[in-house]
Amino acid sequence: MDDIRPRCGWCNLSNPVYVAYHDAEWAVPSHDDHHLFEMLVLETFQAGLSWETILNKRKRFRQAFDGFDIERIRRYDENKIAELMNDPGIIRNRRKIVATVGNANAFRDIQTSYGSFDDYIWRFTGRHVIYETGMTTSPLSDAIAVDLKTYGMRFIGTTIVYAYLQSIGVINAHEPGCFLHRGKVTRARIYKVARAESLREEPVLLVILLIEFLVALFDPGKDSGRLFTLLRGERFEQFAESQPTFTTG
Repeated sequence: MDDIRPRCGWCNLSNPVYVAYHDAEWAVPSHDDHHLFEMLVLETFQAGLSWETILNKRKRFRQAFDGFDIERIRRYDENKIAELMNDPGIIRNRRKIVATVGNANAFRDIQTSYGSFDDYIWRFTGRHVIYETGMTTSPLSDAIAVDLKTYGMRFIGTTIVYAYLQSIGVINAHEPGCFLHRGKVTRARIYKVARAESLREEPVLLVILLIEFLVALFDPGKDSGRLFTLLRGERFEQFAESQPTFTTG
């Protein structure tokens, strides 16, 4: 029997690989560092291309990049890079291949600093999923892109980071009308950071708040008073719990 459940408009229903990804993987919260690294590599190669193109080549990417084994990728030399450049089954972009090697080293540095990449990436939302649709960037992706670059990562601008957050389930963006859509959007959760006592302990969150504050300046209907409360150093939990819940669709 044909599956006639409605899906997001971007999902090519004639491509079973795409449908399976949409239904079972996209926007599903991931806490496995191996999967988190794989998706980071794939999103890096997506830059300037369609995600469907990357998915269609995913199996070959996995083979060519040694199962996305981070330790092996960190040791790639010019011979391996040349081998990848001659592989028609992947995206043969030297800059992206070289960036992947560097990003593997940065990924390992983050694991060393935080215990796992999972703990690093999910700390930005206090391990809460953000539900929002119709966006390609946000203050959250802006801040994470800036932070990743401090570790030396490349090809991780805010648009790529936003797509990455969707792919690993930090952001659930299933569209209204899709059978997987969730109607509630809790943007305030981006401020609820595990173990944080104040902005002084999580300076990257200050970047997010400053961006949100600038947005508020140009939106008379937005209450920015609580942003000043945070800037005075009061606890994240008090701020997050005081925020409204937005609805979409």
